[in-house]
Amino acid sequence: MVGMAEALDLRRRRRLAGAATLLAALGLAVAAYLSWIELRGGPSEAGALLCGPGSGCAAAWESPYARLAGVPVAVLGAGAYLALLILGLWSTRAVARSGPAPRQRRRDRRPEPRTRAPWTMVAASAVAWAGAVFSLYLVGVQVGVLRTLCPWCTASAVIMVALAVLYTLALAGPLPRLPLAAGVAGGLALALLNYVPASGTATPAGLPPQEGAAAGEGAVVATLADLESLLTIGDPSAPAHVEIYSDFQCPYCAMAAEQVIAPLRQEDVAQGRIRLTFHNFAFLGQESQWAAEAAACAAVQGRFWEYHDRLFASALGENVGSFTFSRLERLARETGLDAAAFQRCLEDRRMRRLIDESRQEGRDRGVRATPTFFVNGRKVEGLVPLSEIRRLAYGP
Repeated sequence: MVGMAEALDLRRRRRLAGAATLLAALGLAVAAYLSWIELRGGPSEAGALLCGPGSGCAAAWESPYARLAGVPVAVLGAGAYLALLILGLWSTRAVARSGPAPRQRRRDRRPEPRTRAPWTMVAASAVAWAGAVFSLYLVGVQVGVLRTLCPWCTASAVIMVALAVLYTLALAGPLPRLPLAAGVAGGLALALLNYVPASGTATPAGLPPQEGAAAGEGAVVATLADLESLLTIGDPSAPAHVEIYSDFQCPYCAMAAEQVIAPLRQEDVAQGRIRLTFHNFAFLGQESQWAAEAAACAAVQGRFWEYHDRLFASALGENVGSFTFSRLERLARETGLDAAAFQRCLEDRRMRRLIDESRQEGRDRGVRATPTFFVNGRKVEGLVPLSEIRRLAYGP
């Protein structure tokens, strides 16, 4: 009976190892396709299956979370699947070549040990669990932070989780505890290494973020007041002051920029009658935050208003890939900014804290939606006609 139990255990392990090997091959194919997209420049260009400009793939791909220590996550995934495929083939062969242990003599009453799983299966289980935890973290980032979903990334995550489950079943008993614990710990460590730099919280405790520009990169911005001075145009002694709280993904803000802000800049500000201040109120998602930070980086180089106009002209909707890092950098080049300095400012997340402070300042002043104007300190909500703004600025 014991020999039969061992034979059944071996058969079960062979089947599970074989199924895991097939899944690893499928995962490798998905990861290889994603790596190929990476080599051709990402899904920002048309032609990628289930991807392309404005897709969930593009939003996820061009976010800072798509890299781990500078290496594309897709390439790391391909390496993990390749390792699992090799370990799976090795495990299948090792299990197939093993057989039930010889029968014990009747006088030996000690229980016969079950067939031991090959070390390759134990290692594959740990790798699969590390990959599963990290993949689930990436899906959580897509949904919770980026507010999008990449179908290929999600498929890869499902495959990796299935692999972890298969190897756990193959190592039934007390044996899965060690690889499971090691894999979960490894996956959490990878998630931490990815999240901290990408979220912009990698500054050592007790030190302010790197907000000052390096030599040759423009104005030094250390406080919100420093930033807002760069977002203000007009004669400081102008009789009227118009402020606007705006989000670059807000369609009504885009209309206000064209119908209200542009005429004020061209006429009233130019004539010295109005001083105009822009306030970032990024609240519509991650791309709003990135666009606001990019606009602040442009302000450091003295090109805020030109970049402001390009951002509003380029918005296609909320969190659909309009303001990924690569597109923001492309807009900077088109605006004539120092591309290298802009890229350093944006990718270092130097302006993140100031944009957060600007949003909180707006809330403290009662801003609930965008656009919101303050005309000589008087709050006016919504897309207000230019004539009304001028009436409030100059009086009846």
